Amino acid sequence: MGTYIPTQMAGQTDVPGVWAVGNSADVSAMVVASTASGVLAGAHVNADLIMERFG
Repeated sequence: MGTYIPTQMAGQTDVPGVWAVGNSADVSAMVVASTASGVLAGAHVNADLIMERFG
């Protein structure tokens, strides 16, 4: 169906600090699913940054 970037559930890749969401992580994702994955990844990125700073 297409190529994609392997990710964990929230969009994290094997490369530290690199996240992939939407159709780059799931080629079958429609607009709503792509948007939702972006929101989820953004929340996880924010949590990682907070832990890096204060954790």
